Amino acid sequence: DGAASLYTISVLFGLGLGAEMTAFPIINRQFYGAGAPLNSVHAWEIVGALVGMGIGGWLGGVLFDMSGSYATSTLMGGLATLAALPVIMALPGKSARLPIVAAAPSAR
Repeated sequence: DGAASLYTISVLFGLGLGAEMTAFPIINRQFYGAGAPLNSVHAWEIVGALVGMGIGGWLGGVLFDMSGSYATSTLMGGLATLAALPVIMALPGKSARLPIVAAAPSAR
């Protein structure tokens, strides 16, 4: 209930968000290839993530004010995740992805 727990949660959240946001360019290259306009793909991806995070936090507060608990927010988050599941499952399989780093040529 003090500063130590706040710092612990902040560090854990920061590590998770940092790992997610820095993985986006790598994942984009795997799915779209090196010739794709990765700067614009990544930019739209970040815009969508930031808008979603902003609206999600605000909407969670509104729903808490209306219902008095976070149960509605948690339920809506779970339903949104289930709604996104078919889209995730429709992504190309591993065989269609490109390697992250090209293999080094042999020195024979």
